[in-house]
Amino acid sequence: TTSNIVKLADFGLSRHFNFPNNDHSKEIQTLWYRSPEIMLGDKDYCISLDMWSLGCIFAEMFDKRVIFKGDSQIDMIFKIFQLIGTPNEEIYPGVTKLPDWLLSFPKFPPKRLNSLYPELKGNALDLISMMLVINPQNRITAKDALKHPFFTN
Repeated sequence: TTSNIVKLADFGLSRHFNFPNNDHSKEIQTLWYRSPEIMLGDKDYCISLDMWSLGCIFAEMFDKRVIFKGDSQIDMIFKIFQLIGTPNEEIYPGVTKLPDWLLSFPKFPPKRLNSLYPELKGNALDLISMMLVINPQNRITAKDALKHPFFTN
């Protein structure tokens, strides 16, 4: 039988999370699953970074390949921007004020996720798209993700 349980097992970089959140370092997630806000130097991040990682893992489960397979932090940022689009102040207020934001970042338009990953369809595509939102404030929460139609079948 299937139990529809996701188990995340790599806790090598994990740490306690307290409220209010204290500033932390960037090295909190494996590079391929690291959220863009962390790579851009946001030290006041929230738990939505885990939803980004989960979106990367879900995409990998469907496609059987890493969605953002960079070999460095800047390579990862470029790979994310090339798919999701380069953020701006309109879609991600404060992004240009983050410590590692560069005015020289190329302005990539967003691509449709299913154009690069045609195996992602329907509810799976919708859920992953909600997890891989560049603005962490607009990313789906774990509570809302569990209510998503993807999990009803």
